[in-house]
Amino acid sequence: MQPNQGSPRPTLPLVLLLFFGSGALALVYQVVWARMMTHIFGSTALAVGTVLAGFMSGMALGSWLAGRIADRSANCLRLYAWLEIGIAISAVLVHLLLHQMQTAYPDLYRLLGESAALVAIVRFVLVFLLVMLPTLLMGATLPILTRFLVRQPGTVGGRLSSLYAVNTFGAVTGVLLTGFYLIGRFGIHVPVWIAVAGNLLIGVTAWLVSARLPAAAVPAPGEPATDSSAGDGPATGRWTVRLVVLGLGLSGFTSFAYEIYWTRSLVFLLGNSTYALTTMLAAFLTGIALGGYGIRFLLARLPDKVAIFGWIQVLLGLLSALALPMLFGIAEPQAVGRHLAESAAEPLPLLLSGFGVAFLVMLMPATLIGATFPLAGDIVARDLRTTGADVGRVYAVNTWGNVLGALLPGVVLIAWLGIQRGILLMAGLNMALGFTILFLRLWPRSGRPDAHPAWRLALPVLLIAAVSMTGRAPLDFQFPSEGELPHHQTLFYREGPLATTKVFSDPVTDEKQMSVDGITIGGTG
Repeated sequence: MQPNQGSPRPTLPLVLLLFFGSGALALVYQVVWARMMTHIFGSTALAVGTVLAGFMSGMALGSWLAGRIADRSANCLRLYAWLEIGIAISAVLVHLLLHQMQTAYPDLYRLLGESAALVAIVRFVLVFLLVMLPTLLMGATLPILTRFLVRQPGTVGGRLSSLYAVNTFGAVTGVLLTGFYLIGRFGIHVPVWIAVAGNLLIGVTAWLVSARLPAAAVPAPGEPATDSSAGDGPATGRWTVRLVVLGLGLSGFTSFAYEIYWTRSLVFLLGNSTYALTTMLAAFLTGIALGGYGIRFLLARLPDKVAIFGWIQVLLGLLSALALPMLFGIAEPQAVGRHLAESAAEPLPLLLSGFGVAFLVMLMPATLIGATFPLAGDIVARDLRTTGADVGRVYAVNTWGNVLGALLPGVVLIAWLGIQRGILLMAGLNMALGFTILFLRLWPRSGRPDAHPAWRLALPVLLIAAVSMTGRAPLDFQFPSEGELPHHQTLFYREGPLATTKVFSDPVTDEKQMSVDGITIGGTG
């Protein structure tokens, strides 16, 4: 196939549709298996953390390995078909083994029960390795489909953006469908069998389409190297690319940390039910999908993509640092709780209300998070011969960051710093990364005649302004409790890994009350 030939246009909508379904089915597995973990771990936070870590680790490793395979494959669509079939087969095995583990766990405890630490380690490793099996194959799908669709220089960002956004919108669909309907209607087994059938259908469809493609439509491995950096502003050197990849990993870490912090925070407004948690996750993923899709319309117009990556990090840090204090400054938790309680019997109003509240915090930051991955992929993937490997590397680094972001806040950071201080730490990391890139990219110096002299004054001023705005976020911010009034005094407040506990008193009556996640559970009255 000649380098100037385009991608097979008749298959593009179908590939996007298949990848949408793939994203939805992946979240069916994740939600169901997280639910099953509560029977083994007993703690919802630990269960979700284990499943998330297993999912993300498998996807990172799968994308890293698959990228190089995709670059050598003569028919990436057929390779994708086999991956989907493999996901179905491995998901069946994992689901059956997880179900058996629930009954085998008492025997494991009797064998190792004298050492609580050993039981915890063995339990975690077993579940972690089980969940990784199908996700290795899931992580391989993105670089392989990107390699299939990218045939011309300068199209990596647009194709990657479309695939990433469509897959994430599918994930939103899978979260909502599973959390709001499938588990309640069919239990935990039928949704998995539906997902398995869906993966098999996607695999067979992709295989049939790949068999009917004309020879010219099959991407040939080892296309001639083509530099697509024209029009991107200053040249992108090797160290700049490495900095962007490292920055994407850091951004992946902070993005998942934000998700955990925001989820822990919004329970004070939305409650701690399965529906509320599902709504918050769906709102976060919707913002990511919107950002991932929206950036594709800007990629061809951006004068300096690396600098834009830096600006996104700065803006992400600012918005994330100020979101919670602003929300609780304008929203009355008790009024929001009463409104949601009135809508509890009506799923659609309840869903829309929860989305509205979650969007106030998550929409803009999540949109910026979603834009970073396609943008970084477009910066890094410059050679048509290594498109799959480059995309796989970028996705793997971002996903490994997600793994750390899923584990560290719940295990260490919340107990050490609390929620608001933890968010400010993440915001500081984003802004430090952003300004580092901006100073390296825009600061006038010898050998860089393209840098405008005005940046010598503008960048320090913007840095001082950003630090000043972030400093307005209260370090000792405390979440309000049910029945708490402005004149009440806080006697005890602690944000732990699983819940936020507060004891407050009325100085007039000396009556004390205790709340957990904003809900009053007892008092001296």
